[in-house]
Amino acid sequence: MTLYYIAGGVLAVWAVVVAFLGIKFDRFPGGKGGERALVTISILLVVATVGSAIILAAAEEQAAGEGTGEVEGGGG
Repeated sequence: MTLYYIAGGVLAVWAVVVAFLGIKFDRFPGGKGGERALVTISILLVVATVGSAIILAAAEEQAAGEGTGEVEGGGG
């Protein structure tokens, strides 16, 4: 759960910094190289945040299933 909060927090801070720089400087991000770096970092942060949320949800679902004492595939 901590990983999700860290990734989400970093993503939120990144969004605020990018918005601030975009408002402050007319030519931000300063060309194709800067644009590619900005998009790449943004995509990586989003993937890390969403991925950690998916992993966390799967782990919680598995833990909840183990705690109920249900047996999978035991029908008949």
